[in-house]
Amino acid sequence: MAASRLTVTAGLGALRPGHPALDLAEEELRDELKTARLRTDEIRTPSTELTKGWLSELAADAGTPAAVAGLVRVIHLWLKRDRRRSLTLTRPDGTQVRIEGEAISEATVRDAVARALGEPDDPAEG
Repeated sequence: MAASRLTVTAGLGALRPGHPALDLAEEELRDELKTARLRTDEIRTPSTELTKGWLSELAADAGTPAAVAGLVRVIHLWLKRDRRRSLTLTRPDGTQVRIEGEAISEATVRDAVARALGEPDDPAEG
């Protein structure tokens, strides 16, 4: 069965969670997902680092074709703004798909989201 909810974890080069530049990039992504009217939730967990505070992850629903298309578009535009940006999409079962690189095409993002959602590449497989 395909997943319909993904945890979206932003990356920015070698910056660690909690770095102000990464926090700003994550906030931008969160705002763009909301602007696109995609249903999102913030998941907060205690920091496992040697620092106080919380780490937050963004969970996005992708249960309809329109939601998937919106998610692909927002991710693609967000990644294009800075070559150091990356995203990790995590399914509820822990399966992860990472999107990173220079000049990432929308088709590449679409394929990565489809893999993260567990959609078969070949209709005969599924």
